Amino acid sequence: MMKKLPALILITLLATTFITSSAFTATKKVKKKIIKRKAKIVVVAPAPTPKIIMDTTRAGEISKNETWGGKIFITGAISVPKGVTLTIEPGTTIAFKPSRDYKRPDKLGMNIFGTIKAVGTPDKQITFPSADRNPQNGDWSMIHLAGKTGSIFKYVIVEFGQQGINLWQSDAVISHSIIRWNNWEGLYAESYSTPLIEFNRVYQNGYNGMAMEQFNKAVVRNNLFEKNGTHGLHVDASEATVENNILKENGAAGLSLDDASTVTATNNSMLNNTINGIMCGEGNNKLTLINYKIVAKDNPLRCPDSVITKNEPGDGASEIAFDYPDTKVFDLGYTPGDRVKDKYQYVYPDDETRRIVKKIGTGLGLTWSLAMDGKNVWAATLSGDVYKLDGDTGKILKQFKVNSAQPWGMAFDGTNLWLTDFAEKRTYSVDPETGKELFSFPNPDQTRGAKGLTWDGQYLYIMGWTTSIVYKMDRQGKLMSQFKLKDIDGGGGLTWDGHYFWIPVDNRIGKFDKTGKLLGAIYIASEGTWDLAWENADNKYGGYLWASQRTNENWFDDEKIYKLEIVNDRIAK
Repeated sequence: MMKKLPALILITLLATTFITSSAFTATKKVKKKIIKRKAKIVVVAPAPTPKIIMDTTRAGEISKNETWGGKIFITGAISVPKGVTLTIEPGTTIAFKPSRDYKRPDKLGMNIFGTIKAVGTPDKQITFPSADRNPQNGDWSMIHLAGKTGSIFKYVIVEFGQQGINLWQSDAVISHSIIRWNNWEGLYAESYSTPLIEFNRVYQNGYNGMAMEQFNKAVVRNNLFEKNGTHGLHVDASEATVENNILKENGAAGLSLDDASTVTATNNSMLNNTINGIMCGEGNNKLTLINYKIVAKDNPLRCPDSVITKNEPGDGASEIAFDYPDTKVFDLGYTPGDRVKDKYQYVYPDDETRRIVKKIGTGLGLTWSLAMDGKNVWAATLSGDVYKLDGDTGKILKQFKVNSAQPWGMAFDGTNLWLTDFAEKRTYSVDPETGKELFSFPNPDQTRGAKGLTWDGQYLYIMGWTTSIVYKMDRQGKLMSQFKLKDIDGGGGLTWDGHYFWIPVDNRIGKFDKTGKLLGAIYIASEGTWDLAWENADNKYGGYLWASQRTNENWFDDEKIYKLEIVNDRIAK
């Protein structure tokens, strides 16, 4: 009797028999080929360690990926193009050569169109200071981030610039960092940026601790905004989620909303800010307040025309758990804009290109728009108030308010006033006697907006905000033509002198023809030129140039409207 085989052996034998039989059958049709293959061994080399550029000077375009470490001295403006990544090692110092000459400011900064990865550690912070042994605010420009490229700043210190970190259409993450002693904002977001801002100390910046303007959507949480010149956090025509922040001892409000902003604010504390805990301006703002605390002498919450969907006071934020030190190598000792202590030059003397004939506008604050109707100067302020001023004395002859969020450009066509609105992206006419709006049309660029308006006797010209394009329009809103400034970027604002356009360009006011060619320029008379108007007169240049100047944004009692006599427009070209 045959011994029963185990099941596994039996299955194996049956399978072998089947395979052998199949192979034998196949050899009757096709001659069997046996191919021997040698095993191919692939050796993958490790990725090369990137070379770290250390202890050197840098300037110009970074054309390929780089990593910086040690001490980097910036001697020329840095540009990082799209597709390129600049990585900064922990503990690196990136010091900018300072500039304090208003004629040749050449303020250095970084323009990041690609990606920057600046990630330090709590004990090895990355610093971006002035290279001067005795630094002051405004020594260098800013770090400008353009585009949604995934840039990140973590455990960094940014100080002594004109502005700290400037975001345009950016999705940057800025966290665990110190932003201080910059002339303007510490952090600024513009034009559809979507940043995450968390665990930062933002203090003693000249204007807002952080401002966002023009259609951003930001998350701002676990930050300290302290002793900034204007608001701690300013939200303008934007949307923000604001959580667990402490906003204290700022020059205006802790939290500010303007121009149809939407803010959901949870667990925030607004403590001892100079004017308000929370302030709302123009334009149908929407505010949700949950578990907030305000300590203020007067007007803790001033939002008379805004929609407050919830108003639930509570304990707010008591402290922020920072895991890094507030490191200081040099303490500036004041907030920029201090009338006594600030050493920065905000107002410039007469020079070889122009002479200041007079100044008017005491007490108006920032005047974003200018126009002339002969001898009278028309000006529009940040709040939408329009003033008619005597050009000789500065006396207010008329005042009214327009129904517009940000009138940033003005012209007089011989009959009516025209204004262009920066936030609403439209141009409209008003009756100069009553202020009644008469007609409106959308601006030609509905994405990037416009800033500046003038009249040449037949057509309106609108200056693009970020494109340096000038649009020629009829009074019905029809686009007739356009031109772009050649080889130069304009800064918004313009006027027509009967032959040429005058447009602010960096530290100058340029003279351009109708093709966009730069023909000449003069130096500006103060930091920041917002808008221009031309007054005809019988002199060498056929008239005077009126300029609306920033000086310092928080010096509201200054005369900020300058009448300039042009001496020589060829020197500063």
